[in-house]
Amino acid sequence: MASELYPLETVLRERIVVLDGAMGTMIQRYKLSEQDYRGERFRDWKGKDLKGSLELLQLTQAQVIEEIHTKYLEAGADIIMIESEGITENVDTWRTDVPAKFINEIGMDKLMFEAADPDVFAWYIKNFGADVNLFVDHSQIVQLECLRAGIWGTKSLWGRVVTYKE
Repeated sequence: MASELYPLETVLRERIVVLDGAMGTMIQRYKLSEQDYRGERFRDWKGKDLKGSLELLQLTQAQVIEEIHTKYLEAGADIIMIESEGITENVDTWRTDVPAKFINEIGMDKLMFEAADPDVFAWYIKNFGADVNLFVDHSQIVQLECLRAGIWGTKSLWGRVVTYKE
């Protein structure tokens, strides 16, 4: 049976899985300035100060976030959770480049993306396939497992994602 499971499911059946830890505490160690938070992308931002907007750093200081994630993995974390802020939340255009960068640097099997909104869930499946680890709403668990097994899917996803396991 274990060979039919996805990597995360296999590990969950064997032991307790350790997720990444307190990102805020780790980010504070970098003593980032307001300008660091803004980065080049928001250099001329006229709104409120951005310092302290931790999710924004996925866009402006991705190397810091990757470094912290790597430290958690080196310390024994099994998987890293990526928030949707700045990827699919509070942006005009959803950004496939941010998850792709994390996947290329860390590996898809070590990442879990927040996708509780049905549209975000579908977006991740369409862009990264049914094997992507998603932190989903309880109503999407059955849909994700059925997509992975190739037995059912919504009209927008069915037939667009190859999911059959051999």
